[in-house]
Formats: sequence, C-alpha cells, structure tokens
Amino acid sequence: MGAWDVSVFGNDDAADFGYEFDDVNTVAEVASVLEEALDTVLRSAAGVDGSDGATGLAAAALVVAWETPEMLEEDEDYAPQP
Repeated sequence: MGAWDVSVFGNDDAADFGYEFDDVNTVAEVASVLEEALDTVLRSAAGVDGSDGATGLAAAALVVAWETPEMLEEDEDYAPQP
C-alpha cells in the first residue's frame, strides 16, 4: 500500500525521491538531482505524468526550503533530512 496524503512528500514517488539524496555529498550533486527532477517536468509538454509531477513538486519544495526549511515541517516523516 502506498503513502498518500496532502503533503508534498506524502506519496511514494516523492518519498522515494528523497532517497536520491542519500549518496550526495556536495551542493553541486544536490543541485544536479533537483535539476534532473525539474527538467523532467519541463520536458513534459503534452502533460505531466503523475509520478514525474509528484517528484517535480518535491524538488520544487526543496528548492524553496533551501532558504526556508520550516516550510517542510509538515513533511518531516518523508522529506530528506539534513
């Protein structure tokens, strides 16, 4: 059974996206992971797949949370931890 709720990381696709940060060690590597997720959404001209959309939304939330980490407080169970 999947995890689904109204929070940004409250679904399996976005939660799985958090695991992509397990092996990153530099800001450049973090930026690359975020850029890849956001580019996937931007390349979806005809429509965004649900999985890609959930991952893109999670990436966008992390970009915003870089400067405002309290934004992710509701998602502390799923969001990548510093």
